[in-house]
Amino acid sequence: RPGEDAWQIGPWTADDPETGEQLLRTGLNALGERPVFMDILSGHPTTPETLKKYGFTSQRPFIRMYRGKLSHPGRPESMFAICGVETG
Repeated sequence: RPGEDAWQIGPWTADDPETGEQLLRTGLNALGERPVFMDILSGHPTTPETLKKYGFTSQRPFIRMYRGKLSHPGRPESMFAICGVETG
């Protein structure tokens, strides 16, 4: 989606790192040379290194927070980037 300063890619999910990278390439190719931001979760096993390959740099860390028992953790390994900090 277009943002104030750059395009925002997310949510970005895939079942495996190879598919995730293919989706990233497709999105970046569609946006051409436009600036792009992404909000990734701290500690994801492959996202930071994948994004570095495409010229991304880190601006600030994000962590996912919850209160009480985390009874539905989802599949964080398949979440390469979130939709945005305002929506999750």
